[in-house]
Amino acid sequence: GLLTTEFGILIADLSSGKTKVFEKNHVVVLGWSSATPAVVAHLAHIRGSHLEQVAGLKNMLKMMTHPRQLRQWITIGRRDKVFHAKIVVVCEGVTKDDMEFAILDAFIQKRVSQRFTNIGRDVICRMGSEISVHTYAKVAVLQAYRVVVMLHERDVRLAQLNPGMFNVH
Repeated sequence: GLLTTEFGILIADLSSGKTKVFEKNHVVVLGWSSATPAVVAHLAHIRGSHLEQVAGLKNMLKMMTHPRQLRQWITIGRRDKVFHAKIVVVCEGVTKDDMEFAILDAFIQKRVSQRFTNIGRDVICRMGSEISVHTYAKVAVLQAYRVVVMLHERDVRLAQLNPGMFNVH
């Protein structure tokens, strides 16, 4: 009936990468170029390494008889928010499945473990225009900790023709 149809539409939207992202303090990667998978893999590697260290320190604290002594020397989770941030990739013209496949390939090439940074859970791919206000709302750009703008190859050619066009401060 109606409920089954609506549920099917919701599942189709989820799998196609058209749903809204409910995140805060995340990293948004706007746009797609040949370098995007490597950039995402690098961010994932940094995130995973930090979370692995934090997990090891937490386990060490559990085993110690006097953890306050160790807490005086180390601080867990006080680093830059990018170490904890989920990564949201949004672009137009590349399907969610293709983005995830390319990112997974970059993870394999760069030997990035998915133990702490999993594609689909911690790396979220969404389809949408990189210059649309609607897309910005969909991926919560205003709540993002950092925004990375990936220039497409055609943007690089435009920047060479008009050097002041892509000045970012």
